[in-house]
Formats: sequence, C-alpha cells, structure tokens
Amino acid sequence: MVEVNHPTDDGPWRQQAQYFRTPRAGDEFTPGSVAFSPGWFAQAHNVLSVLLRKADSVGREWLEAMVEPHIIISGMLHVMHPQLYSSGIASLQALRSDPSRAAVVNIWSNPFNALSVMLNRRSRLHQDRMSSKEWYDMLLSVGGDPQLVIRFPTIPLVLPYKTGTIASFSGARLPHEVPESQAERVCVAYYMRPNIHAWARVAIAGWRYLWD
Repeated sequence: MVEVNHPTDDGPWRQQAQYFRTPRAGDEFTPGSVAFSPGWFAQAHNVLSVLLRKADSVGREWLEAMVEPHIIISGMLHVMHPQLYSSGIASLQALRSDPSRAAVVNIWSNPFNALSVMLNRRSRLHQDRMSSKEWYDMLLSVGGDPQLVIRFPTIPLVLPYKTGTIASFSGARLPHEVPESQAERVCVAYYMRPNIHAWARVAIAGWRYLWD
C-alpha cells in the first residue's frame, strides 16, 4: 500500500528520506507512507483516492481488514468529542450519496474522512495546519521500541508511545514529535479535512468542553 510514496530527497518533509529508518536485513516493511480518503479535493473537484478506486485495490482490502480497530476508534471519538463524531459521520453520509464512492464509504468504518499510513518513519516537531484547532486527530502506533515516546514540548509533556497506543489530541493546536524507533513501527493517523465538511454542508464542530 505504500508503494506510491517512497522516501525522496526533497519535497514535503513527510516524504523526505532523512525521516525514515534506514532499512535493515530482515525488515518486514519497506519505508514509505500513503494518505487516502473517500473524498479528496483537487482543483475544486471532489475525487476518490487512487488507492480506493478499484474494487480489488489494496486500499479497499486494507480497510476491510481494519473494520474492528476502526469500530473501537469510532467509539473513542464518540465519547471524547461527540460533536466532531457526528459531523464526521454526516460528511461520510454525504459522500455515500455519490454512487462512485458508496462502496468505499460502506467499508470505511470510522468517522474520520482521511487517514495516513506511515512505515518506519519518525516525525519532526510539527503541527497539522490543514485541520482545525478545535478537532481531535488520532494516532495509532503499532510496533516500535518499548521505550518510544511522543513529545509535546510546548506543554511540556512526554508520554509513552509503545505498541497499541492510540493518542488523541489537536494536531493543529499542539506541536508534537516522535523520535526514530530502532524496531520497525507502523503509525496510522486519522484526521478530518474542513473542506470536505464544507462541501458536505455539515455543521463544523467546535471545542469540546468538560461540562458538555
């Protein structure tokens, strides 16, 4: 699934080779990353990600294998930010109304309208500015070193990030970074894009407060 985005020497930092672990003998994964969604926006047109267009695509196969983890992630967001969950579901329902996307939305199984899969990559200190500061992203980490951490230096906070961890926070609001792991690691990042919500004409979720 990551064959479309091999590390490069230039371009956006997320694709630069310096941020990927050097391959070693016996590795299971080839370093790389890919992002896909049931609805992207290019040149003002809503388009289906290339990895999802064909019924037998590897993207659809992966989504079908991830149904159970995605149900757990859905339940977590419903508890943590009900308004964001509802607006995410509404945006997917709008995408389902397009026959060319219905089959993909039916197996998407989570309220986020975009996700990225990264293999053996560290993350430099950054914010995800294409999202909204009021919204939560989710990061699922699988594999990696037992002592791996995720850092939020502006708080400041350093949290364990061992395999099986799901971190949820505002990626647009909080600068964060993850150092390189010596062991192989997969990270799946779930997020929403405001332009998809705008296209779907759904309510834009605001801040989540403790007293809500």
